[in-house]
Amino acid sequence: MTEQIPTTNTRATPFKVEEDLGDRVMWISVSSEMPVDRHFGTEILVHDKKSIDLKFLSGGTAPLLLDHDPCKQIGVVEETQLDVAGRRLRAKVRFGKGSEASEVYDDVMDKIRQNVSIGYMINKTESDEKTEVVRVIGWSPMEVSIVSIPADSSVGVHRTQEPQIKPKEHRMSEDKAIDVDAVVRDAVEKAQATMQATLDKRDIDAEARLSQSRIETSAMMALGARHNLTAKAEEFAAAGKPLSEFRGYVLDNLPKGEPLERGGIGMTTKEVDSFSIMRLMRAKVGGDRERKEASFELSVCNAAAESMPSKEDRGGFRIPTDVMDTWGKRDLAAGTDTQLVGTEHRAGSFIDALRNKMSVMQAGATILGGLHGNVDIPGKNAVSTMTWVSSEGGASTESEPTFRTVSLTPNDASVFTDMTRRMRQQSSPDIEALVRADIVMAIALGLDLAALEGSGSSGQPQGVLNVSGIGKPTAFAGVNPTFAEAVLMETTLANANALSGNLAYIGRTNMYGALKTTVKDAGSGQFVVEPGGTVNGYNYIQSNQGTDGNLYFGNWSDVLIGMWGGLDLVMDESALATSNGLRMYVWQTVDVAVRHAASFAYNNDT
Repeated sequence: MTEQIPTTNTRATPFKVEEDLGDRVMWISVSSEMPVDRHFGTEILVHDKKSIDLKFLSGGTAPLLLDHDPCKQIGVVEETQLDVAGRRLRAKVRFGKGSEASEVYDDVMDKIRQNVSIGYMINKTESDEKTEVVRVIGWSPMEVSIVSIPADSSVGVHRTQEPQIKPKEHRMSEDKAIDVDAVVRDAVEKAQATMQATLDKRDIDAEARLSQSRIETSAMMALGARHNLTAKAEEFAAAGKPLSEFRGYVLDNLPKGEPLERGGIGMTTKEVDSFSIMRLMRAKVGGDRERKEASFELSVCNAAAESMPSKEDRGGFRIPTDVMDTWGKRDLAAGTDTQLVGTEHRAGSFIDALRNKMSVMQAGATILGGLHGNVDIPGKNAVSTMTWVSSEGGASTESEPTFRTVSLTPNDASVFTDMTRRMRQQSSPDIEALVRADIVMAIALGLDLAALEGSGSSGQPQGVLNVSGIGKPTAFAGVNPTFAEAVLMETTLANANALSGNLAYIGRTNMYGALKTTVKDAGSGQFVVEPGGTVNGYNYIQSNQGTDGNLYFGNWSDVLIGMWGGLDLVMDESALATSNGLRMYVWQTVDVAVRHAASFAYNNDT
């Protein structure tokens, strides 16, 4: 049986300097065919020329890292040697001269740091179901790391961590990945064992409860695997805790900018680079030739539609998140090739593009991308308080925190942009970029207004203004606040023990202009808006999305913006028929929620 496992893995070996070349350069052994016990069986990395793709590791640019942290590059891998007879891979590494690199190098030479690990991608495997041995017959080393604490030293080869298996994905140019259920089955069954024993088999609802519990546990294990929190997911599942509580834990521990869920259909870098919205437009209004030219784009959109739980057909095209992950992060190449050439890819670039245009995102709102179904995340209402015992032997008064559930449910938003006939006929990368920028701007304006003042009814998300429990001090005496009135909004948060996080003001541009000429007091000569665009040390972010006269202040990381799937594009030829233009409607499924109401205050003169 041959299968694909698209994941990044690591395995470590005892550090051995095979040859010190001086000038901070040395040869080290980095991997072998030593069997390693994994969740999916016993893994063996096959060390022959057909199995190992050394293009990147031997290219002279592969990093030497500290503890697999891409932010801690301490050197470079200059070249590699594959010892086929010895079934071992060696690497020539050169340490940098920075302070951290020098410290690690000194520890290596003093034999304090003695373990090295390799990070690699698994491309192809052969599995023996009887022996549960998985031979990796296609793999690509990506980096070499100096590590300190290996997980297993009992078998003579130290290892840092188990590979995390990602959920099943659609691959455009590769075989399908294994089903995540096959990977997490053992952990799921282990977590359910205690719960199964307590269920009354005679209870007609027992089987239904168990089935739902298994679904939640599987989702919990998959989410833990995506964020390298498998052990914590097993702990939550074994304790019978709900999926929503684990989502809250993951959200609290996510690195900045990393999405809670990951969508996409598994497109390769080359496929993402060649995708063109303009070809989709021409295919919509053109004939067989235009549809043939856009055959790749059409197949991608069909695959994206099939990958989403909701099969609602709006009569258009579904753009997968893979394409959106590089939105706004491409360099345009001149020459005969009219397609875009990708030189930099960064997950969440569509969100990055939105962030530059949305006030709430600029202020630090938390983005939850790639969602499926409704999402519940716990939020705390009140904390435990200390009590004094009145006398020796007296009883302590119980004080417990209270919790509520913050829910994100899909809401459909739609905007449109018009394309002229000549613009539609263009194949310039600049036109492609312009179309994408128009889409981003249209979505940003609508979503920004919803996050600030959405009504929470008629299909709208509920914005900060309409969340019950946010602070509202005494109204401003005039149209624009005084310095003292602005500071009072901060005091409102401080009184609720919520003056922390991504704190900023958001208000209209005309209010900002007025505050630049409003003095703080009669004698200081200072204005409410300080040099650098701050008010009392906090950023003032200008937005014309809110109601004129409203000023907001808060910890904007407590605003959760959920986004489901990719974009839906619907082309309308009739709206601009007289000029042979094309109107493009863009649909995005989103929601907004406030995790802690006490983190926000707003005010105006009413």
